This record gives sequence, structure tokens and C-alpha cells, in this order.
Amino acid sequence: NNASNTLDVISMEGNACSFALLEEARVKEAELFIAATGRDETNMIACAAAKHLGAGCTLARIQDPVYMSERDHLRQGFGIQALFNPDLETAREISRILRFPTAMRVETFAKGGAELVEYRVPEHSPLEGLTLAQLPRRFHARVLVCAAERDGEICIPNGGYVLRGGDRLSISGDRAQLRNFFIAVHAYKQPVRNAML
Repeated sequence: NNASNTLDVISMEGNACSFALLEEARVKEAELFIAATGRDETNMIACAAAKHLGAGCTLARIQDPVYMSERDHLRQGFGIQALFNPDLETAREISRILRFPTAMRVETFAKGGAELVEYRVPEHSPLEGLTLAQLPRRFHARVLVCAAERDGEICIPNGGYVLRGGDRLSISGDRAQLRNFFIAVHAYKQPVRNAML
């Protein structure tokens, strides 16, 4: 009732694994089917039923680490294209934040091989007045400044871009190189020992 009254959706109440209910919901016309109940088994069976009835891509919310480790078997056996675990993604995000507490945002890509860190250059930083071309020699770290925002304007900077306090930078590199860079510019804090969630 709450979903029906507060969201812009057409809702149906019933068993998510019921073929009759899925047919009534016209699941065969769905390009995307997401099973996100609180039970992993229900989500797996619902995806299998939806796929059998002709749904396009199927996604299942899976929380049990055992099932997550068997994702290839679940894809083949249940026809699930993708599995997602909100708890695991939350834990990964917290982990990224704890690794770079001075960063405004940390994103991981290339299967964890690289990270993109958003960092605001503070006033009187060792970075002020330097060009991007000077960074590798000065700080002995291989990082790439992908984007810079100054006074609300975003640009893709070249080697001649001169850094100023207040610049908001998107910096990419592997974890070790980013750590070396932030240590060198005095922006790496000691590992977080106490946290409140």
C-alpha cells in the first residue's frame, strides 16, 4: 500500500515467484526484471520464472556471500544476468572512504585496479602554483588529473594547467600511487582508528 500510494508505479500484490502473477503483470514485455525482495531464494526463483516467461534482462538482489561466490552457476542455472548486493556495495564504499579520508569522493573502476579520487586543493597547499606537468617529478607518483573544476567551470586540463587553492580535481591512479601522491602533498591522514556508523 505504501509503495502504491507514494511511488509513481503500478503495483501488484502477490507471490513474486508465481507464474500466474508474473503473466498478469505482463513480464514477457519487460526489458528489465529486478527481483529485490529480502530473500535471496525468492529473488533467484522469481528471476528464473521471469526469464522463462520471456523477460529481457534479469537482476537479482543477493545478500548471502555463498550465493555471490557462485554467481556463474546462478547465471546459467537461473538465467540471471546480474547479481547485486547493497550491503556489500555499502561496505566497499565505506572502505574506499576510509582509505582516502581527505577525498571528497572515491570511485573504483577497472575491476579494482584503479581509483578515481575527487579532491579539493586547500589554500596554501604544496600543489598551489604548480603545473600538472610538474607533478610527477615533484611528488614521484604516477597519477592523472582527469578533470578540474574552478569557479564552477569544469575543464579537461593539459600539462600547462596551473593549480590554485580551491580547485576541485578528479585524480586517477592505482591505489599505491594515489596513496604516495597524497602523502607527498601532505593530504594523507593517518588511517582512521575510530568511526561512528
